[in-house]
Amino acid sequence: MNKICQKCIAYCNDSKSDLNLIDFSEKNNVKIGVELEKIDSNKLFFAPAGNYPKNPIVTICGLATSVQAKDYIENDIKKNKENKYDSCLRSVYQGKMAINLGFIMKSINIEKLIRKQIEIKIDENIFDLNNLSIAELKKANGRFTNLPNELQLTQSTCCWSQNNKSTFKKEWWRYSKECRAEGYFANIVKRFSRSNKSKVLLILGSSNNQNEKIINKVMHDNQSKAKHVLFLTPKKWRKDYQEYQKIIVMMHHPANTGFVYNNYKSGNYKSLMYNYLINMNWDFKSNNYGRVREETYRNVKEYYEYISERVMDLAI
Repeated sequence: MNKICQKCIAYCNDSKSDLNLIDFSEKNNVKIGVELEKIDSNKLFFAPAGNYPKNPIVTICGLATSVQAKDYIENDIKKNKENKYDSCLRSVYQGKMAINLGFIMKSINIEKLIRKQIEIKIDENIFDLNNLSIAELKKANGRFTNLPNELQLTQSTCCWSQNNKSTFKKEWWRYSKECRAEGYFANIVKRFSRSNKSKVLLILGSSNNQNEKIINKVMHDNQSKAKHVLFLTPKKWRKDYQEYQKIIVMMHHPANTGFVYNNYKSGNYKSLMYNYLINMNWDFKSNNYGRVREETYRNVKEYYEYISERVMDLAI
């Protein structure tokens, strides 16, 4: 494993680190965007997209930084060398992903939980989540701005690319396993389970069994602190829970172009977010969406409705 990765794992396991990867880069003289490893045509880069509050109420964590985000950080830092924090924030979940993520946060009451405005810049206008409408769902140029310290958006530590395109091939999973299981990702979960302030941890990429195993291990190793943590996945959530103080949720990734986020596939196929915005609640009829069965659509709708209810419980 690359020496920078080893240093990063050690830094993340230091209880005084605050998991601030920009601070790590400065203290260890690690240039953001530096190539860490090369395997054939695959390359791994250090690219810590996102913001770094010390003890957020809500953390939203993706699996890896995209090539586009890595390039944006590098180019933006060249223009504004004194403000790496702004460059890393502006790069996280750019474009359509930022808009989709804004809608999902709106639909599950994240802004009500943190009691602070969350702003997204779409084209040249800045919107609070409460003001997002169907018109914005159709747009593609979004970016988060001025995030409150109660909310963290992060995409892990690294960008893995093949011929300058983002990829999640086997090489990436093998190489990143130690980083995720012992470094930044595992410590994000550990900080969440131990924090008296943190309430919601959203993991983007709902079907990733490897990350589920990492989360379960961290919770097992921190049983005294994690016993009141509710861990929800699309396949494991239909239970009656008596006591919980915080929730971990596996979410569909905002880069998903399927029935969760799309505006509509045709006049007859309205996506989950489209239907939610029409009704401004989850009380709408499930239906087929192309090849997506009505049962699948209904199960996912009920999953997000359940999440929104649990988040509101935590907001009271």
